[in-house]
Amino acid sequence: MPEKYDDLVSYFAKLGNCAVAFSGGCDSSLLLKICHEVLGGRCTAFTHYSPLMPRRDIDGSIKFCKEYGIRQIIIERNSISAKVKKNTFDRCYLCKKDIFSEIISEAEKHGIKNIAEGSNADDVFDFRPGMKALKELGILSPLLECSVSKNDIREISKKLGLPTADKKSSACLASRIPYGEEIDADKLKRIDMSENYISSLGFSDFRVRSHDNLARIEFLKKDFPSAVESNMLEKISSALKSFGFVYVAVDADGFTSGSMNREIKENKI
Repeated sequence: MPEKYDDLVSYFAKLGNCAVAFSGGCDSSLLLKICHEVLGGRCTAFTHYSPLMPRRDIDGSIKFCKEYGIRQIIIERNSISAKVKKNTFDRCYLCKKDIFSEIISEAEKHGIKNIAEGSNADDVFDFRPGMKALKELGILSPLLECSVSKNDIREISKKLGLPTADKKSSACLASRIPYGEEIDADKLKRIDMSENYISSLGFSDFRVRSHDNLARIEFLKKDFPSAVESNMLEKISSALKSFGFVYVAVDADGFTSGSMNREIKENKI
């Protein structure tokens, strides 16, 4: 097992108990598995579920916890705060502040004082305003603190036999909407339905970006041939329009994680 695994084991061994913010993704799955290996019943998964989160991620988190016998507490919220709805450039900061404040409050009810989340060593190179909120709230980031990269996470996950080892990165559904365009539950629902449909066709690494009534689909360039085969695009267009989009387009530049942050990365704000 890689040395980084031992570092994480030592990290958790110093904690009396721990709540792991668990989204069901590759990073938080490894974090939760190691925490549970070390702390057993003193480890609890906390999953925050709101209209901002893809339903398939929540279902995956529940399946993971059941498979490994890990206690999971789901904090369900049916609404989005007014400040997050405005979708400003610091949306992620405001959202993380809300989510982790609720997790802290819920963890305290169970006598848990340590809260950990899954930011890794590579995240410092991306636009991540939410990390400021984590620091302000005193949230632990073991993967980041132990210098564990995404490649490390996938390598260790494979050695542990985790089903999430090759899971593609996801993100909250708000990341599909351009900054400044107001977020509402209907937009998030049709994005979620659209991505679930495209996923059912066999595509695993893509995004449906919402621009008012237009859906801009980002496929990996290697998947372009599959997307245009027979009447695949016709099926996709028809389905997405039935979910509420008026126009459906494919981005010629292909899939880029965090493409909605382009203006920020190019110093245009």
